[in-house]
Amino acid sequence: MVYAILAVGVALVSISLWEIKRLRDESGRELENLRLIKKEIYQAKKDVEKLLVELNKASERAVHELVQKIEDYRTNLPMPETAALEEAAALTPAEEDELKGQIAIEFSGVEPYHIPEKHLLVYQLAEEGLSPSEIARKTKMGKGEVALILNLRSVQKNVQILQ
Repeated sequence: MVYAILAVGVALVSISLWEIKRLRDESGRELENLRLIKKEIYQAKKDVEKLLVELNKASERAVHELVQKIEDYRTNLPMPETAALEEAAALTPAEEDELKGQIAIEFSGVEPYHIPEKHLLVYQLAEEGLSPSEIARKTKMGKGEVALILNLRSVQKNVQILQ
């Protein structure tokens, strides 16, 4: 009877040791899979960071080109002469109404410009005295995008002045 109990005990210990070894092997495989996944995630993160750097550079280049084009446009934009401004100010009410009608006809097919919410936010933060870098950080936009929005605003103001 003692030998039978001893045999059962040995069998149970053997089964337990075999199960522990099987679980270790299985957890080792899972750990190796997790290490591989970690490496893939790390590589993906590096790739995304590289892409972000490239995107920011491209954005900065595009903004620089647009700013240059805006400056070229401003430089080449003919400014109205003082005499022409005085003449326009001296219009009779009938001439003024006729001119307004002509302008209304010219712009009748043009959709009114709607300023996007993010542009309004950038304008507001700029008026509060934040730098473009601070605005970019606060709004999670690129610095180039913020600079472009602020430059568009100055162009819009210049166009309104000319009108």
